Amino acid sequence: MGNNHRTLFRSNQHRIQREALNRDLIATFNLIADAVALERHCGSVYARRPCKETLRQWNLCRRTVERLGKDYAHSMARYRNVVRDSFRLRG
Repeated sequence: MGNNHRTLFRSNQHRIQREALNRDLIATFNLIADAVALERHCGSVYARRPCKETLRQWNLCRRTVERLGKDYAHSMARYRNVVRDSFRLRG
């Protein structure tokens, strides 16, 4: 009986972790979409008015998109690990 309670507890922990990581993935994806839109806007501003400041802004946006992409990949890996572990628990 004790093992069943531990299994249920761990199953609930994995469910909570999956839900939290899923929210994190969605939030990061939304940030990436916003950052890409801003990067595109800054790129078009630079195309019309090439100067150091607009180039600096575009580069900042580009680095932000790259960082968010890495954050998303890291979150996805964590999510996959939790899902894998929850399936191991069942099997």
